[in-house]
Amino acid sequence: MGGDGGLELGADEAERLAALKRHNILDTPPEPAFDRIVDLARIVCDAPIALISFIDRDRQWLKAKVGLDVDETPIDKSVCALAIRWKALFQIQDLSTDPRTRAMELDRDGAPLRFYAGMPLVTRDGVALGTLCVVDLKARTGLTEDEASGLAMLAQQVIELIEVRVAVDDRARLASENREKLALAVSAARMGQFDYVPATGHLDWDDRCRELFGLSPGAPVSYESAFLPGLHPDDRDEAAAAVGASLEQGLPFDVEYRTIGLEDGVVRHVHAQGMPILENGQPVRLIGTVQDVTADRLRRAKLLETEERLRLAHRATNDAIWDWDLVRDHVFWNEALCEVYGYRSEEVVNDGAWWIEQIHPDDRARIDESIHLIIDGQASDWSDEYRFRRADGTYADIRDRGYVLRDAGGRAVRMIGAMLDQSERVAIERGLVNQIAVTASELEQVWTSTNDLMGRVGLDGRLQSVNPAWERLLGWREADLLGRTFFDLIDPDDRTETSGVAQRLARGERVSNFVDRVLGADGDARTILWDAIPDGDRFYVIGRDLTEQRAIEERLRQSQKMEAVGQLTGGLAHDFNNMLTGVIGSLELLKRDLSGQRLDRVDRYMDAATSSAQRAAALTQRLLAFSRRQSLDVRTVDVDRVIVGMEELLRRTLGEGVGLELKLAADGWNARTDANQLESALLNLAINARDAMPDGGKLTIESHDRSLNAAAAGELEDLRPGEYVEITVSDTGEGMTPDVAAKAFDPFFTTKPIGHGTGLGLSMIYGFVKQSGGVARIDSEPGQGAVIRLYLPRDAAEIEDIADTPSTPLAPARDGERIMVVEDDPAVRMLVTEVLGGLGYALIEAADGREACRLLDARPRIDLLVTDVGLPGLNGRQLADYARQKLPGLRVLFMTGYAEQAAVRSGFLEPGMDIVTKPFAIDALSAKIREMLESR
Repeated sequence: MGGDGGLELGADEAERLAALKRHNILDTPPEPAFDRIVDLARIVCDAPIALISFIDRDRQWLKAKVGLDVDETPIDKSVCALAIRWKALFQIQDLSTDPRTRAMELDRDGAPLRFYAGMPLVTRDGVALGTLCVVDLKARTGLTEDEASGLAMLAQQVIELIEVRVAVDDRARLASENREKLALAVSAARMGQFDYVPATGHLDWDDRCRELFGLSPGAPVSYESAFLPGLHPDDRDEAAAAVGASLEQGLPFDVEYRTIGLEDGVVRHVHAQGMPILENGQPVRLIGTVQDVTADRLRRAKLLETEERLRLAHRATNDAIWDWDLVRDHVFWNEALCEVYGYRSEEVVNDGAWWIEQIHPDDRARIDESIHLIIDGQASDWSDEYRFRRADGTYADIRDRGYVLRDAGGRAVRMIGAMLDQSERVAIERGLVNQIAVTASELEQVWTSTNDLMGRVGLDGRLQSVNPAWERLLGWREADLLGRTFFDLIDPDDRTETSGVAQRLARGERVSNFVDRVLGADGDARTILWDAIPDGDRFYVIGRDLTEQRAIEERLRQSQKMEAVGQLTGGLAHDFNNMLTGVIGSLELLKRDLSGQRLDRVDRYMDAATSSAQRAAALTQRLLAFSRRQSLDVRTVDVDRVIVGMEELLRRTLGEGVGLELKLAADGWNARTDANQLESALLNLAINARDAMPDGGKLTIESHDRSLNAAAAGELEDLRPGEYVEITVSDTGEGMTPDVAAKAFDPFFTTKPIGHGTGLGLSMIYGFVKQSGGVARIDSEPGQGAVIRLYLPRDAAEIEDIADTPSTPLAPARDGERIMVVEDDPAVRMLVTEVLGGLGYALIEAADGREACRLLDARPRIDLLVTDVGLPGLNGRQLADYARQKLPGLRVLFMTGYAEQAAVRSGFLEPGMDIVTKPFAIDALSAKIREMLESR
């Protein structure tokens, strides 16, 4: 027995199981709607058991049930598995006897199940998922017509419930997928999201939205505090109006505006889109997204600018720009074709043939072939030159360039290019070709006739070509020079410097105005001034002979030296004549008065002679200072201490009308110099400054620590780079003209009236500073005062404390003390021996070094050697060394009036040696001798 008039559905089982899974009904929790349906089915069909079952691959699962307390049964005990094969109601009158079900032995609590009626649950796609069935414990002939109709309607409700569940699930799944897609799209597009509630003013932004308004993540926002203030002032009204219109009219929100970052100040272009949400016709929310379109807007602005520039270029250029549609054989020309070449637009045929026809007959075939070679081939760039006929029949020289555009298959479809009229340039080039020919002839004449040495030299130093001047000037034939090393011709004394020039040329540097001496074929050297220009793997040289010019310059320098010597000797003669007059005159008066026994004026004459002699001694010291040959007692000197120690003396010297200001460096460096000479220099400068300020003024003395590099030192004559103490003495006096300032350090140069200065003050200062290893500079302008700068070398050593030696009367000799006196000047030797003999010393005298050596060979007992430095033949220093070989540890006192070797004491004296400078006082000499003898 089967269903009432039913037929098997024949649905494919795999398709059915897939549909069952797609409907997502299996193993879902109980639902009241399904429970109510099975309860109605039980009542409508008057049966104790009603079920909604779904047939899985290996089981029957019950979604809803009444009268049976199981959730699922095996598929081999499922009557519903048979029922789903039918289109309509499926009934079995007695399950226990029906051959299809009796083996199932179905029961409830031991009571056999007898009657079954089930309606297949068929989807709108015709797939049976399960059944709505009723079961009775007694056999029945079948359901009544009303019962069957009711069961069918209830089965349809089950299907509708299932379809509704699927639709809801699909919509939920789609909504979830859409939300995920939206989130991914928003994230990928770097879009921000906003949610605005107009009633409360609440504004919700994500961090991307905050970023577009220049806010940090999590920053608090509102419509009034963030959105409106963050808008560009020029866009604020429009954006606010768009928001208001969207809310009032219920229309989508779509606007673009600029923001100015509230925290970072950055201007951004933002595109905002949103949708208002209405309730009862009233806007309650405005939600949407914002996107940064800054880069796109900037690109668009740039594109518009470029398009405008191209449009203007098309109109402004003299190039005839063409655009050739190769498929339609249509050529577009810009206005330049008519403006530059004189054609009227109606004369121009817009195809390729017309262009070819305007090309000069001699160039036409070549150009037609060359352009089609590119079009028909695979290349893209074309360029060629030809003559193009103007409207008046003349021809222009053209440089034409084009670019081929191809489709996906590589076929040429378009070509764009520009014709450049280079007629003017070609005409110039033709003229230049003719001019070059003339110039080459002229250059050949210069090469041949000039007396300047010209040549080409390889980087290996070998001469590659030379002009005839080499033979005329140096006697070298061209054959003797080619292939020879250029540096072999340089005087050996100049090759080191020339080698440095070669290295610069190898680096590609141009070298100008370097001088060396070049050997001629006869061995004589000539002085050449060179310019050298590198050119790849070679360089060109041009040399001018300076030999005669240097000889003239040398004669001029010699003449200037003689003039300076004349000025020096003239000044010396004038001053020494004055001083000698005082000495000789005083001595003659002294001799006359002594012979007449008139002794009342003897002291006066002696004082006058002594004063004149002392002035002569001072003048000699100044001359030695200027010549940098005075004897300096070089020590570590605290410059600031020296200046401070002179302050009172300087104020008295300057007088009340001139103020003094000291600006000394804090913890300034020490200098290496002679402290006494430094004091004398500062005093001289103060006196000069006072005389330059007759109406009063101000003198400022400053000290500074200076580290001079090579460039800075080079600006100060020949000063070496290093560390120096700078002493600046500046006044507010009359100043000097450039001519006077240039001569201020010259000996005997003075602007003072006759009798008011020797002109040796500044020259002495200059010589002393140079001898100390420094330099002196003057900066002055008329009416602006003068600034004297002294640069003395820094000495990092500590200051040596030197105890003052008290003045003592002449000390007599002790018993047996013997001194050897060596002096080539008889008067000086007589004076020294008279003084020492009068003090009781035993003496050995010698007139020069050789005589002293003969005396020393006898190894006499000597306690002290007193010798002049500047002895004829064997000098005093050599004599001292010889004496110490004979008498080790012998004390030596040098006397010097002019001795280049003794100019700086620390480099001349050894332990046990000392020096006195002529002229010296008798008591100073005796005190020094006593000091040295006591120190043995």
